Amino acid sequence: MKKIILFSLLTLCSTLHSQIIKIENGLSFSSMYSNKFDILNNKITNYGLNVGCDYFEHKLYYLSSDIGLVTKGGKENNLSLGNDIINVNESWQFVQFNTTIRFKYQVSNAHLFVGIGPKLDFLVGSGKFTDSLYSGYEMDRLSLGSKSEVGFVQDINRIRIGLNYSYLINFAGAAKSPYINIGNNTYSLMFSIGYKLK
Repeated sequence: MKKIILFSLLTLCSTLHSQIIKIENGLSFSSMYSNKFDILNNKITNYGLNVGCDYFEHKLYYLSSDIGLVTKGGKENNLSLGNDIINVNESWQFVQFNTTIRFKYQVSNAHLFVGIGPKLDFLVGSGKFTDSLYSGYEMDRLSLGSKSEVGFVQDINRIRIGLNYSYLINFAGAAKSPYINIGNNTYSLMFSIGYKLK
């Protein structure tokens, strides 16, 4: 499946004008929340990897699309359960597709940018919570939302390196149970390297 995703992205990029293919990797930070009580509200940290393409680049803006793996979840430390103190850690893998429009401020061969756009997440594997404390809770298999980001890139001949910080928002929560709806906060800090094809 990873090979199909990569091939599809490269095929798309090869048909576009002024495109840069890129790989991003870094750290993601995720936690859960609800409006009724605390649940998995401490952050977990995971490695993140995306492949993507920057294209339709103009003086003030361009589009950036990514396909990657995103880990969502959270943890609770020193949770009191009767006479026992337990730690709970839950996480799930998602394949994410996103496209943002990046507005840029050019400085010589570098630019700062802010971006925003839609994202779509597909759950990989089971969405069930593994700890018996959360029996009946389950992550949504499909999650529509938005990605907002800020960052910096430097062009060195045909090579583009960059650093960006992003925040992912789910429009309709992230998980459900018989009792409450559960949301998710996911942030990422990613380093990217790309190559200009044309």
